[in-house]
Amino acid sequence: MMKMMIMQFSTQIWKGSNCIILMNIMDLCMLTAIKSTVVMMQKNLHHQGKM
Repeated sequence: MMKMMIMQFSTQIWKGSNCIILMNIMDLCMLTAIKSTVVMMQKNLHHQGKM
């Protein structure tokens, strides 16, 4: 009985941490995408300014 409880508990923790890791990865991807778009926009603005 106790062993089953521990098993369920550990699987729940594992699932929870996996969800958190996935969320963090998605957040990082979003941040890098936003940063790259901002950099691209800044470069475009610089090019337009030189013209």
